[in-house]
Amino acid sequence: MPPPIPQPTILHPITLESFISHLLAVHAPPSLLIICSSQATFISQLLVSTSSTASTTTASPLAPPTLATLAASATLKVAFCPTLPHLQAFLAAHGLPEAVAEVNAPGEADAEVPPRASDPRRTPLLALLSPLTLHRSTPSFSAQGLTRTLSSCVEASARSGQALLIGECPSPNPSPDDEEWEALRAAMQTDEGEMLLDEVKMEDEEDERDGWLGPVREEGRLAPGDDIWAESVGILNASTKSWGVGREGWVGRTVEVRKVFGRYCVFRTLEEAGADTR
Repeated sequence: MPPPIPQPTILHPITLESFISHLLAVHAPPSLLIICSSQATFISQLLVSTSSTASTTTASPLAPPTLATLAASATLKVAFCPTLPHLQAFLAAHGLPEAVAEVNAPGEADAEVPPRASDPRRTPLLALLSPLTLHRSTPSFSAQGLTRTLSSCVEASARSGQALLIGECPSPNPSPDDEEWEALRAAMQTDEGEMLLDEVKMEDEEDERDGWLGPVREEGRLAPGDDIWAESVGILNASTKSWGVGREGWVGRTVEVRKVFGRYCVFRTLEEAGADTR
């Protein structure tokens, strides 16, 4: 009889590097990381995060990659969901036999799923990175919209036998006018790197042009010490892109994001989560 699946967990506070490092250290195959952004945005944020770590006395946990890190990354699948419809569709199919057969390479459809690790401290994980950021710029940034996505995550976790792990990392993505952006550009002196940076800038410009600016982006970025999970959202989805909490003329009941996710998940620090793996 397989061991019970741990309760859905949210790591907070957490940085992008720390979340990835923790995931590589504790997961067992088969595990999946769903990144709620495009590949270009994720790479740029990771580069800024590692550059910030490199500027301090603390070495980046992801560089240089060790043999253990490389071996662990080989057993972790990654999926990018740049929009909310992408995420909802992916979660609806995750764990279904038909979906498993489709994502396998030709000749691997009937391959055995890797067994759970013999180490009881490790478990297959369904990890979700930055779901709040994905919702924030949509009318679904509400208790109703967040609950719908979270319930889909819990169902997908149960179907696949993977423990749900969520991390909302403060976005280190700088503005094109920031000094950090220039530092990132200097760190990516390749044609491919320039294309990634330009793609991220185009995505931001499209968001502004289409009016997909959530209340936080409209009022300014979160300060370094702000609690992401303490943000308030409306009870129901906004009827239009420009109508919601923080918008002029909006009146309605609100609830803290932490309480919405707290119905399904337990909040733990990285130290508390790491203690279970020792």
